[in-house]
Amino acid sequence: MAGTSLINLSAVREVAGGRALEWTVFSQVVPNPQTAATLLQVEHMNGMKKYRDEEVSSVTLEGFAAAKALMGVIRQSKRSGRQAFDEFISRKATIDLGGLSVAATNGSNRLSGYVAIALFHKGSGLVF
Repeated sequence: MAGTSLINLSAVREVAGGRALEWTVFSQVVPNPQTAATLLQVEHMNGMKKYRDEEVSSVTLEGFAAAKALMGVIRQSKRSGRQAFDEFISRKATIDLGGLSVAATNGSNRLSGYVAIALFHKGSGLVF
């Protein structure tokens, strides 16, 4: 079985059971949130320790990266909202989030080409 990064692993584990999830692969659009290999991962982990009471996860890192990208687009532009994105895309700009790049590509609704596969292993969760 395979799943996407948008799947809530806790909910699936609760409904299907941990044994049913074992050896399932999941696509991930961000690096391993449990490691501090890049500046983005370190900032995310530090922010989660300081402001949240939940565990770091691919979902929380994905949201953090999206928010950081949004702020980067707004900072690069003198405009706000949709106009900032339009300007970002028309300039074919790139933002380095600290280990994950966001690049404007005409004709695509994706800002990042990062995709990895993680395996769900009983007892250790996702293994990147």
